[in-house]
Amino acid sequence: PKESIFIGDNINKDFKGPKKINMKSIQLLRKGIYQNCSTSDKTYLPDYKINNFYELKDLLDQINLRG
Repeated sequence: PKESIFIGDNINKDFKGPKKINMKSIQLLRKGIYQNCSTSDKTYLPDYKINNFYELKDLLDQINLRG
């Protein structure tokens, strides 16, 4: 998990598993059914958020997965 990263879009369910095993996570903010979702459980919030996959490369360059 320390050398991996999870990408999901549904804040209500996608990030629970990765966060439980201390895996970094990214939420893809996109238009669609999950656009206005929110969660009351702040424990499972993603570590990062991006608007599109073009932003992913820059973010991955900044993230130290071995850290």
